[in-house]
Amino acid sequence: MSNYAFFDVDQTIYDGYSTPDFYLYLVSQGFGGDWTIKKDKEIGELYGSGQISYKIAGEKVTQLLADTIKGHEVDEINHFAKQFLMVKNKLKPFAVELITMLKRNDHQTILVSGSTTPSVEAIRHVSGADKILCTKLEIGNNKYTGQVSQMLDDIEKKKAILDEYKLDNPDSIKLGFGDSTGDVPMLSLCDHVFVITPHQEDMIALSKAKRWNLVSNENVLEIVKQILNIPLNR
Repeated sequence: MSNYAFFDVDQTIYDGYSTPDFYLYLVSQGFGGDWTIKKDKEIGELYGSGQISYKIAGEKVTQLLADTIKGHEVDEINHFAKQFLMVKNKLKPFAVELITMLKRNDHQTILVSGSTTPSVEAIRHVSGADKILCTKLEIGNNKYTGQVSQMLDDIEKKKAILDEYKLDNPDSIKLGFGDSTGDVPMLSLCDHVFVITPHQEDMIALSKAKRWNLVSNENVLEIVKQILNIPLNR
């Protein structure tokens, strides 16, 4: 396939923030403890009061997940990630149908996320997407070390895509799906961009200036079909 569809995950196809959702689920299963909940609340308060940026908040919640699963085996955490998606399935209703439709129409579907491997891989499995590019936690001797080995956010999303894929084929169609200003470097690589239920005024204004498609959870499928000339009943 030479056509691509790049998806942000959190608030784009997943209705929430998967990293904190995941570590709070893990606490309910006996991982971490009160300190995890306390630190999560502190991060929320710092971000809510404007003392830290969205980017820094993302780095802090990633580190908190790394701390919460430190010393646990990869297979164990993967097991709980799959459980988490079954119990707390926040995948948006259109996601599976959209990804299935794009794959059927010769698009490789890639989840590109600042969230971490265990939960993003589980989301990939449930959504049916082909591949993931996301934040990675360090592993040693098949156990999580408590360190973050790669943070994938903002410009790093764009770099990861360009490292992995050759996008210079003039015949290929590149679609981008996101919701926030952190997705802009990735979306700027694409021929057709769909900004799903954005909550930032800056993102709304930028999308209008760039003539990107501002869509909702309810009409994104219809708009994608129209742009790709896919029959509406297909």
